[in-house]
Amino acid sequence: MAAIGDLALEATSAEAAPLSREERKLLGAFTALIIIVAFPGKFLFYISPAVLIFISVFVGGFIRFWRLVGIIFGVVALSLGTITFDLLDGNHANMPGLVIGVIGYMPIFILWSLSKNFRVSEGFAWRLANACLVFILLQCAVGAAQWVIAQNADLINGTFGLFDTFTKEGTISQVNFCFTLFCMIIYCAIWIHMRRMKLVCAVALATALVASAAHQTLFFMTLIPALAITGGRRFRGLLGSIGIVGLLFAGILFLDPQIVEHIDGWADKVLMASTSPKRLAVTGAVELMGGKNLLLGVGLGQFSSRAAIMSSSSGRVELPEMLVDTSTYYERYMKLPVFLFQQNGESSAMAMPYFSALSVITEFGVVFAALFLFKIVQTVIENIRLGAASREAWRVSCYCNFFIGFLVLCSFIQNYLELTQAIMIPVLLYIVSKARLRALAEGVAASASDVAAPFNASR
Repeated sequence: MAAIGDLALEATSAEAAPLSREERKLLGAFTALIIIVAFPGKFLFYISPAVLIFISVFVGGFIRFWRLVGIIFGVVALSLGTITFDLLDGNHANMPGLVIGVIGYMPIFILWSLSKNFRVSEGFAWRLANACLVFILLQCAVGAAQWVIAQNADLINGTFGLFDTFTKEGTISQVNFCFTLFCMIIYCAIWIHMRRMKLVCAVALATALVASAAHQTLFFMTLIPALAITGGRRFRGLLGSIGIVGLLFAGILFLDPQIVEHIDGWADKVLMASTSPKRLAVTGAVELMGGKNLLLGVGLGQFSSRAAIMSSSSGRVELPEMLVDTSTYYERYMKLPVFLFQQNGESSAMAMPYFSALSVITEFGVVFAALFLFKIVQTVIENIRLGAASREAWRVSCYCNFFIGFLVLCSFIQNYLELTQAIMIPVLLYIVSKARLRALAEGVAASASDVAAPFNASR
């Protein structure tokens, strides 16, 4: 009980602590960025990575700018190198796909370029949580209105797809909306002992359940107990997480009593059927991954990435003629799976033949993919280590590892690494959480050093 009292005291002091001038500027800039990402205008969210970089350069300093530039140039050089080999062999390259791919992967490049010296105060993180609280309540209210108007759970998109309710057209906006909600739930849960945060997390969970992004809900349920385990011997936390999963499962069964049959049916259609778009795409990937493609990949935007799909003009996004093109690899291996998905994929993300796990391996090669996986595992381990410093640090580390795990799992379903509108706000919350996590771990280490100093001096 004393621990709970301490937690409440932490939140109260954070709420009362004034922010520095720089932090006030940064909070305002981050809030503006959240509004840009969720604004209903098409393509506006694509400028959000550039806005975040601008904020870092002039206010925050949380991105190592020249490292970011180096990563971008490295990826472009790798792609141009392997594309050159293909051109010499008489294959056609999709140059617009390369350009669109760089823009699409920008949030991931930013994550790979974060400064280890950036720190934020508890007061800053708490005020950002309150901004998330207002954002969630607004989005859920819009989502409730959309459900009342359309009577269709697939059209619950918040402001991400504000006008889908009237056009009656299901778009990827719902995926973006639900991904953001699930990540915000975990961020706000850092202060779950506060009554207002309990309320907003419950409201957000209810909205996400009704919106029925099934794969995200199942991944969310998988990660909650996994995060509890990272807290060490905190059995109450593990039992609580299992209880939450049980309630979520009961909610899913209430909203869709045939969910188990649906999952079994989709598993058969996606994995077993010989005409499955996903299976055909993976089979094609295995065929092309020989020679230099195994090591270097086929190049960004050349096979199954969102950039390749958008530039092929096979999706719902209409691009100018100068940005429309396809590579030889796309025509040979991806055109048929994409066509089959459009014909009988039932607009389900489960059936999509393009997903980030496949795109990273085929377009960048196994060497880059292995390096990427190593960096992910290294970061998760680092977060667990920093989270062991204190109970508060552990709660913050839970968001960091949830975002990483959630993004990785979803990347086996769709091209989530390039869904800027879906991941941009969670990326912003990750930047703040990682900075706060480092600050907490350093504070505990400094306190331990201060306590040990008199004993060391007396020796």
